[in-house]
Amino acid sequence: MKVAVFISGRSFYTGWRDATQGRRINFESMAEWLAEHIGAQQVIGINYFTALDASGDRDQSDKLVAFLEVLELQPGFHVRKVGRRSGRVQCGDCGADVRVPSDIEADTLLVASALQLAAVDAFDAALFVSISHEHVPAIESLATLGKPSYVASWGQAGVSHRVRKAAHQYIDLNEGLEQFAEDGDDDAFWDDDALYDETCQIFLDELRAAERKFQGGYVGLGYFVTKWRSTELSPSPDIRRKVLEDLIETGDIEAYEATDGAQAIRVQAT
Repeated sequence: MKVAVFISGRSFYTGWRDATQGRRINFESMAEWLAEHIGAQQVIGINYFTALDASGDRDQSDKLVAFLEVLELQPGFHVRKVGRRSGRVQCGDCGADVRVPSDIEADTLLVASALQLAAVDAFDAALFVSISHEHVPAIESLATLGKPSYVASWGQAGVSHRVRKAAHQYIDLNEGLEQFAEDGDDDAFWDDDALYDETCQIFLDELRAAERKFQGGYVGLGYFVTKWRSTELSPSPDIRRKVLEDLIETGDIEAYEATDGAQAIRVQAT
């Protein structure tokens, strides 16, 4: 069986940091472990899709860019980088226009690539890593072509029930970590500052999503830290609270007292 691997970079990036505390990964060994786990004899390619901020409002980490350049030099790896687009939405509370980054182009490219390769019978099965519910139509389309889809992520908290249900099999990357993790200087891959910047950006994106969901843009501080469900944001309340405290200190998020006396949070207009 030939398998093609498709990695959603942003979700993988976040899950890796939270699950492994920054341990360096041998991606080639990880792909081999995944192939062995599902009984595949050949990996025809590892495709890594990610969106980089091209707006100019936020500096992109040189370490992250360097990591992607190193990754695409690995045998069998194909890194697809697109610009992170952004749209404008109106804050339900203050009426101000705010910029909302989106990785939709990277998600669309991942789906299109999987279907294009399937159409020319390039693989027998697809293995998706750290994808979201938005990729389920791709899994369903591949199934109609007789090509099963496997899904892997850093723990089940990082992938929705809908994705696991659609997939032929779910794989927890934590189970193979000792086989493809490496000791050494993590700076050769991701710098901690870059990872934390990415985590902060995801936190802001998720808070904007919560503001759009709830009437008047009201988001309770305690609710968001402990109960807001996300496939990209760390499920750990301790991590969420630490990120929140830092973003309040930098002025990116405002904590305020709602009319009912409860503590609420919102993204500051930019």
